Amino acid sequence: MPKTKWPPKVGKWTPTANIGRGGNGEVWRAHSEGGPDIAIKYLRRTSDEGYKRFRSEVAIMGKLKDVGGILPVIDSGLPARPSLAVPAWLAMPLAEPLSKSPAIASLEALVEAFFEIAATLAQLARRGIAHRDIKPDNLFWFANRPAVGDFGLADFPGKEALTVSGRKLGPMFYIAPEMLNDPDTADGCPADVYSLAKSLWVMATGQTYPPPGEHRESVYGMRISTYLAHRKARYLDKLVSSCTAFDPDARPTMETVTERLKAWPEQPEPTGPIRPRHFAKRELAKVGVQIADPHRIILRCSRCGQGWSPNLKSGGKLPRNYWKCPNHCNY
Repeated sequence: MPKTKWPPKVGKWTPTANIGRGGNGEVWRAHSEGGPDIAIKYLRRTSDEGYKRFRSEVAIMGKLKDVGGILPVIDSGLPARPSLAVPAWLAMPLAEPLSKSPAIASLEALVEAFFEIAATLAQLARRGIAHRDIKPDNLFWFANRPAVGDFGLADFPGKEALTVSGRKLGPMFYIAPEMLNDPDTADGCPADVYSLAKSLWVMATGQTYPPPGEHRESVYGMRISTYLAHRKARYLDKLVSSCTAFDPDARPTMETVTERLKAWPEQPEPTGPIRPRHFAKRELAKVGVQIADPHRIILRCSRCGQGWSPNLKSGGKLPRNYWKCPNHCNY
């Protein structure tokens, strides 16, 4: 018996290259004569639960054609009995991952993009729809604006019932705590707030993954401002801290998140110099200072090249303004 070719041609499209995989599906770039290349999501695993999820994804994306900021559906195929030879599939336009888009080169542009994403998710929440799989991999730049894709885990009124009790539901590293143990009863909208904040943290800091749990503003490693020399980053620290609260009821709604992101550019810029919180390369870089010799405490200004060695206080403590350039370059 000849081996089934995977993935097969569907509709007028011929798959040419695998561009992603996860969960029960694979995403392939596909080509058709006389038309642009597109992306096709194939259902690879044909379990009953997997197929129900796939049908639900097609259903909800069909209902959201009127909502901007969502990666649209071009076509789909839902066979009665999906198999590797005749799989279920979903065709979408090719879109650029938001994390790789030059459109978010600055923090201002990134916050504007997340404001638009939050506004889209708030519109869905008003309809009783929760995405439940928000992470950087599911955020795109399409048609000159940010867009949300992959609704395979979405919850919405009238959705086909699935049995998920006792199983985590959501994106690894971005998943809200209530979705770990009670995904069948937990409200997905506060979980979207949690996951969106984690995604913002990763894309603002440039880190690979977010740290687990609450991003308490009082914890040095949890703040965006620890990794980013931007005077208004501390306002994002406050937002991410509230959005990642352990208690879902303590988190702001997506509507409130939208309002706070919209207001972020108008926040007053903190006065006075940015002060390093620790004697560390990353912290001193915020005030334009390099550590020339950490053992003898010799510093150098990144702007004028001036070097100096702060006089230690009793007990080996650094003086209060040890980081200030003698030529006044950084204050």
